[in-house]
Amino acid sequence: MWVFVEEKFESIEPHLISTSSKEVEENEVEEEGLSGNADENESLDDGKYEIVQILDDTPHEMFEMVYCDTPPEQPNVKKGKSYVCLYEGCGKMYNMAHQLDVHMRNHLCFKPYACTEEGCDKTFSTNYSLKAHIRTHTGEKPYSCSICQKAFKTSGDLQKHVRIHTGEKPFMCPVEYCGKSFTTSNIRKVHVRSHTGERPYTCNYPNCGKAFSSSTNYKNHIRIHSGEKPYVCQIKDCGKRFTEYSSLYKHNMVHQTYRPHSCRFCGQKFKQQTAMSLHKRVKHNIIIASDGTEIVVDIN
Repeated sequence: MWVFVEEKFESIEPHLISTSSKEVEENEVEEEGLSGNADENESLDDGKYEIVQILDDTPHEMFEMVYCDTPPEQPNVKKGKSYVCLYEGCGKMYNMAHQLDVHMRNHLCFKPYACTEEGCDKTFSTNYSLKAHIRTHTGEKPYSCSICQKAFKTSGDLQKHVRIHTGEKPFMCPVEYCGKSFTTSNIRKVHVRSHTGERPYTCNYPNCGKAFSSSTNYKNHIRIHSGEKPYVCQIKDCGKRFTEYSSLYKHNMVHQTYRPHSCRFCGQKFKQQTAMSLHKRVKHNIIIASDGTEIVVDIN
C-alpha cells in the first residue's frame, strides 16, 4: 500500500516531465541512496499534511510493494515534498510520484531494465542507469566539460566533475563539530561512516571477512581474490591492467609529460605525489606525517 500526502492548501505539481528532466531526477534519487538526507524536525503529525489518496499494492502496475505495516516513527519531511516512503526505517519524501518509484526500486531490488548486449545479463532499476551502462559497451561519452574537455557517459557524472573546477561542495557532514563538505551525497554518506564506524560491505570469501565502509573499496578488495583487472591502459603498446581506477590513473601519469607536483625546496617536478615524497626524504631529509605535516629528520 502507498500513502500519498500533500501539504494543506498547496497543490501538488503536475507529474508531467520531459525525458531529460526525468533522467536527471533518476540520477539524483539514485545518488542519494537509501539513507538520504531529509531535513530534520518536521514530521507528518504536526497538522501541516493530510492523507489525500491511498493506492493498492501495485502502483503504476509495475511491481508489488513489500514493507512493514507501520511507517517509521516521525519520518523526516522536507517542506513541499508530498510523497513519503513507508519502507521500514526510511521515511524519505519526494516531490513527484516518479521519484518515489525510483527510490522504492532500491528497497525492493526491482530492476526492470535489462542490457540487450550479447553476453551481458546486467539489469538496472532505471532507464537512466541502463543508458549509462550501454555506453560502457559503445564507448560513447556525449557529455563534455567546457573547461577541460573531459568527456563523460552521463550528465550526472559531468555535473560532479565540474565541481572539481568550481570547488563547490554542497553536501555538508551533519555530525556536529565536523564541518567537512563534499561534492556528492554519496561521498558524504561514506564519510559519515567514519564517525559511526559502520562498515556495511563484508567480504564473503573463506577466511577473509574484511568489512568496508564503501562499495568501491569492497569491490576493489574482491578483485584481489578474483584476480580481475578491469581497468586497462589505452596507450598504444602498453595495455597494462589494474584492479582499481586510481591505480590506472596513477599509471597514466607515466605516459604524460605533465608533472604537477613540485618540490618546494629545490623546484624539481614529479608526476606523482609519492615520487615527490620519496625525493624529499632522500634529498632533503624530510618525511611526511599522516596529516601532511613535513618533518625534518636529524641524521646526525
